[in-house]
Amino acid sequence: MRAYLAPLEGITTHVYRNAYHHHFRPLDKYFTPFIVPASKRPLRTRERRDVDPENNKGLPVIPQILTNDAAGFLETAEALEALGYTEVNLNLGCPSGTVTSRGKGAGFLKDPYALDAFLEQIFDGCRLKISLKTRLGWADPEEVWEILNVIDRYPVSEWILHPRVRQEFYRGETHRDIFLEVLKKSRHSLIYNGNLFTAEDIRQICGEAEAVCAGMQEQDHFAGVMSCQDHFAGVMPGRGLIAQPALWSHYCGENVTISQLKDFHDEIYDGYREILSGDDPVIHKMKELWCYMVQGFTESERYEKRFHKLHRRSDYEALVREIFTNEEVSLAGFVPPDGWQIPSKEKHSI
Repeated sequence: MRAYLAPLEGITTHVYRNAYHHHFRPLDKYFTPFIVPASKRPLRTRERRDVDPENNKGLPVIPQILTNDAAGFLETAEALEALGYTEVNLNLGCPSGTVTSRGKGAGFLKDPYALDAFLEQIFDGCRLKISLKTRLGWADPEEVWEILNVIDRYPVSEWILHPRVRQEFYRGETHRDIFLEVLKKSRHSLIYNGNLFTAEDIRQICGEAEAVCAGMQEQDHFAGVMSCQDHFAGVMPGRGLIAQPALWSHYCGENVTISQLKDFHDEIYDGYREILSGDDPVIHKMKELWCYMVQGFTESERYEKRFHKLHRRSDYEALVREIFTNEEVSLAGFVPPDGWQIPSKEKHSI
């Protein structure tokens, strides 16, 4: 079974990806925050830096593209191919209002006919492998069956499915039962994404999915097209892993120490200090990350308030030193409140 890192804008940059890969059990793929094709150039300076192979040495990185314009997608894919990439991912899951109002991300799922025409153009014109990252639909989970009929027409390398509709954002439980039904009916390799906050969450969906695949194997459902293991290919943790970086290592039976977590933090901190100018932007980036990471500690509410108030580098370093001196790594996993997301931030993810 494979495990991938879900992209989160502003968080899972090349600085974060490298640090994670160095200090915890490596993941099989790291997806970049989405790239929006620009009208005059396929990659902006920040995006080009993030996907630069020199900044991702030894990492299995998959660039993600967010667009509803086939020409823009193909131009961006060509630029990424020139950098040495062999696969790209299409974001059809971002629920942000600023994205969906333009018919992108999960907004594209409202119009399966337009999506079909778009997929036909990009699969005809792109030399790279293309994977998809979607939700079940816009407003009704049953919309997934029309979406499945569209997706199954194309040679999708993998289908990463977050089993909620856009209108649910991150509220409530995921529709895991529908994911399992999709697994029974789709001809593609599927990856599960959504509400993976504890090792038990991962074990549960993997056990259920593998049982479904085993039953399909007995019925000769695959007919030699793919193995049971390839049909349910794995999981993509996102917010849960960013809140508790030890999550995947813990699931795999590895112990993680507070010292490892500190070294992970220090590499990220040093990385941003190297590429950003001045203390303010560095502290801002680290505070964004701590909005998640603080959730993995027992005094999270108290730390949240203190992170929110600090602005000076000396205060930041003192607070971080206090946390790593007084806290221990929690292996119980992170169980968030319903719909948990960064306060006052509309982070773009699925």
